[in-house]
Amino acid sequence: MRIGRNDPCPCGSGKKYKKCCLGKADDVYYSNPLNLLETYKKVRKESRIKRCLHPKSDECSEKIIGAHSIQNNKIIKRLSSNGIVYMPCPKSDNPFAPMTVYGRKEATVFTGFCGYHDKTVFQPIEDGMFDKSIQHIFLYTYRCFAIEYHKKIILK
Repeated sequence: MRIGRNDPCPCGSGKKYKKCCLGKADDVYYSNPLNLLETYKKVRKESRIKRCLHPKSDECSEKIIGAHSIQNNKIIKRLSSNGIVYMPCPKSDNPFAPMTVYGRKEATVFTGFCGYHDKTVFQPIEDGMFDKSIQHIFLYTYRCFAIEYHKKIILK
């Protein structure tokens, strides 16, 4: 991977590469694997797309939130043990972990809705018990679509 002169320096100093480590031996930086891990965490955090996927996103009145793709209070709470959920996906601090530990409040979170639309659109399935109504089925399907679409946007 080539680092551009004006890119942030991978050493984590916060300076531009040309003003920091350009010209220094590469093996000095990469000899410490923690630097690589820190850089990975930073890049992953900065690459998160925060955008409301509601069709009327021009009407958003609140900031983008970490919305749960699976209900926190009804489903994740039952799947967790002492507030911890195991998921088969990498976390920013270790991209190679086979199973990752998440806190219940951070599991299945994605930045795909503003606070207003998350609350108003999904309120029927958040507040009430599940029923087989067309509305509930649509809202669960819409939420699944939104997280998958959000993942595709990130991968572009």
